[in-house]
Amino acid sequence: MNTYHNYISEKERDKLCGIRDGHPYSWVDTELFSAQPPEHQALIVDWIENELVPAKTKSNPISSNRLKAVLEKQLPDVDISNNALKDALYQCGYEPVNVQQFNWLFCIDRRKSPALVAARKGHY
Repeated sequence: MNTYHNYISEKERDKLCGIRDGHPYSWVDTELFSAQPPEHQALIVDWIENELVPAKTKSNPISSNRLKAVLEKQLPDVDISNNALKDALYQCGYEPVNVQQFNWLFCIDRRKSPALVAARKGHY
């Protein structure tokens, strides 16, 4: 287990994150969306396209880690890393607010996205 993260600040850690070769990377999570089984890739893309709605403004973005938790509750057979979900969202056209953060923030409409409405109501 990499314990390096225990010895560096969040600001230093964020410098070790970004985009390389068109995919997100971080110093601790390197899994890409393409590592998912094809049937899971299809489920994830379908979930992104049908359950999330892009926001018109950059106010109140939602973290990739929160989206991962919602996805895994709604698709219990899918186990995805934070980085792989960031990659899937990026490939589906969602732009992060700041690529240098470990948990990317995405501008997704919380009121119009069926997945987030269900999560807020406790329905998974």
